[in-house]
Amino acid sequence: MIKRTGRLSSSLKVTLLCLHSQPATMTLPSGRLWRLHYDERGGLKYITTPTGSAHFFSLQPSFGWFVFSYTPPGSTHSYRQYLDHAGRLLLTAFPAVSAKVLYTYTEAGQLKEIVSGDGKTEFAYGSDGLLSEITHEEVELEYKMDMLYDGRLLQEHRIDYGARTGLSNVKFTYEYDSNFRVTSFAGRIGGQNLLPFTYAYNPITGGPSSIGRFTVTRNEHSETTIHDGTAIFSRQLNSHLHVSQSSVTIHNREVFKLQIFYNSDGKINQTMTFTPNFHNKPYTNTRNYTYDADGQLISVEAKEPWSFSYDTNGNMLSLTYSTNTIPMKYDSQDRIVKFGEGVYRYDSRGAIVQNAREVTYHYNARGLLVRAAKSGRFNIRYLYDHEDRLVARKDNFGNVTQFLYTDQRHPDQVTHIYSPRDGNLITLVYDDRGHIIFAQVYRKKYYIATDECGTPVMVFNQYGEVVREMMRSPYGHIMYDSNPYLYLPVDYCGGLLETRTELVHMPRGRIYDPLIDYKAWLSRLGYNLESLAPQLAWASSTKRPPPPTLWQAFTRTPNLPMRAATSPFTEQENFWKAAEDMTQLHRLGGEVNITAHESSNSQPLTPSDEGTDKFVDVKLHSASAVIHIRYGTTIQQEKKRLLRHAKKLAVRRAWAEERDRLSSGLPGTVEWSSSETEELLSRGSVSSYTARYLHPPETYPALLDDPTNVRFFKDTKRTRRNSKTRRRSHRCRKWWRGLC
Repeated sequence: MIKRTGRLSSSLKVTLLCLHSQPATMTLPSGRLWRLHYDERGGLKYITTPTGSAHFFSLQPSFGWFVFSYTPPGSTHSYRQYLDHAGRLLLTAFPAVSAKVLYTYTEAGQLKEIVSGDGKTEFAYGSDGLLSEITHEEVELEYKMDMLYDGRLLQEHRIDYGARTGLSNVKFTYEYDSNFRVTSFAGRIGGQNLLPFTYAYNPITGGPSSIGRFTVTRNEHSETTIHDGTAIFSRQLNSHLHVSQSSVTIHNREVFKLQIFYNSDGKINQTMTFTPNFHNKPYTNTRNYTYDADGQLISVEAKEPWSFSYDTNGNMLSLTYSTNTIPMKYDSQDRIVKFGEGVYRYDSRGAIVQNAREVTYHYNARGLLVRAAKSGRFNIRYLYDHEDRLVARKDNFGNVTQFLYTDQRHPDQVTHIYSPRDGNLITLVYDDRGHIIFAQVYRKKYYIATDECGTPVMVFNQYGEVVREMMRSPYGHIMYDSNPYLYLPVDYCGGLLETRTELVHMPRGRIYDPLIDYKAWLSRLGYNLESLAPQLAWASSTKRPPPPTLWQAFTRTPNLPMRAATSPFTEQENFWKAAEDMTQLHRLGGEVNITAHESSNSQPLTPSDEGTDKFVDVKLHSASAVIHIRYGTTIQQEKKRLLRHAKKLAVRRAWAEERDRLSSGLPGTVEWSSSETEELLSRGSVSSYTARYLHPPETYPALLDDPTNVRFFKDTKRTRRNSKTRRRSHRCRKWWRGLC
């Protein structure tokens, strides 16, 4: 198998046929065949799967940037990223909807702004180059971060939330040892002090010797114990450094033990879980795992057995639990479209907007899930920070849950959960592997036993009594929960469980659905595409910056990419020179295709036509760009024309997407009345509403045709009469000025 390091193991044979020192085909033991196709320069062009579907890739140079694009099977829309010659990300463009995320940088090359259609993040730096301030603004979230340093070490971190967010302000302080490692942490949230937390390190290995209240001891290289005087967490490694056994002992009584056995491929083939007091009697749960020749899980033998079947591309076709079988169907892009009798629906950029349980989803311009709703049941909103971490959950009952991240070593790990409404605080502690082991819920203390990937399976109180037990499917779906009312959201592999939707929020905004979500076929089978075809990814090694004069030429180019093909414009006021220039351009022969469009074809253009509305548009077509040269106009006129055209396009797309949502039975971005809904479905727009940009197009031309940069607002007589007053209002936030 090709592992993540790009190496081959001897247990699973993958046949690679290479052409010109590059892999051309990959054949698995089952006979599944993937073909890799390259362009004339040796870059990966597309991959065909065993079913014949093709995934297309391209890396295309343009004016001041490179464009990396990916197109899934059966789609004409691409996911694109624009990078400059220093390898910095300039723009991310999502398929179909033209939603974009824009990145700008300071003259020193530091990230300055992240701008999307519905949000903006600004970064400020001190004279020493350290990040000193972050401001983040979205429709439902505002905050300001301030960082203070002792030398180059972060000493104080403040987060002040806007009043309308309903979140409490927080403050963190850190102390360090002589080796610049964090030794203590303290903080406050909403006027409540967080429990002090300390760290200590082994002077020989450098590993942790204490984590908060817990002491870490390594008796041998293969055995580790973590204890606090009440509970002892121990684990042992086998000769391959896999965890072979873990246990929890409370008050000198073993309350949980997990044994793990592996096959020759390094995959788990058996687990044995022992609990001495399950319903007042000992209980052992044994699971045996079986894989096919390609390493896919096909059965789990247990008291309630599981079995799975897959199609040629590796998609799960069915799962069987006990005697119940659930079939699944997929489209040409290998996306699930049917789970049993339930149907999955997708938006134009490929995100799930309705699942088999009829839960609807809504995403922001960055592609993050911001709303999950089911008619008559629940309506939940999710807020994320500038690092795509979940920072708050709000529901239709007025509940607000705030998530804090205080561990500098593991910045994606939730350490505190706070309820601003009632002041309740949950403190979480993780072991040296990042697995949760302890939670203080208000004043109660709990010890947590996890499986091999950090998923909680049993929760004990400080007396060793079982207060919660969970049993799961092989992919993490909870089948049994003895006490779901004990709120501990840390779930599958350390993610955050949303109990209403049964989705798990993973780091960096990724959503995991235990019912249907499993690793993509390449990574699940162990392939590392970056190692196999490194030309797909931008080199991660140190990059030399381009010459300053060249860099200024790139950054001063006002024409950011608006579509898949680059179409820069230039102007020439003396339009009568078009004929002369055309003669010169035709000398290029077949290198470019040249077309010209005149505003009037009745008479040839002459200098006497200067000042009229006549113009000539000359287009130079090449393989990677279309260059427009317009004669008889000025830069100001062309900017106005392009702005007007782009806004019409963005507004038209925004109305079309809103109509598609309503026609599909999904909630819109506005709470439309029944009459407004009827008008929108029949006419394609609502006459009493007007569409406006959120971000000014003059400042962010890359978002001109982005429909997520458009919002609908009630256009009543009163708002029209007071529009001038609103424009002068100091309450208008910076990036909302386009609305006022």
